[in-house]
Amino acid sequence: MMPFGGMPHGMMGVGALGWLGMLARLAIPILFLFLIAALVVALVRKSSIPPAPPASSCPKCGKPVQQGWVACPYCGEKL
Repeated sequence: MMPFGGMPHGMMGVGALGWLGMLARLAIPILFLFLIAALVVALVRKSSIPPAPPASSCPKCGKPVQQGWVACPYCGEKL
């Protein structure tokens, strides 16, 4: 006699592919959620990093100077 649902006791709740099908049905949504989370993290990281200002240095002492300075504040060299 068949139990409720029409399947033998050993096969209750298992689809046509058996345990492999059950694992695939669990793994696909988890993988999809992981990929969405990775995409969100990548977009947040990319948008939160400000662009680096152009690097320049004094030709005499080599210390960093900002664009628009007329002379180096460390050695006095004209820029």
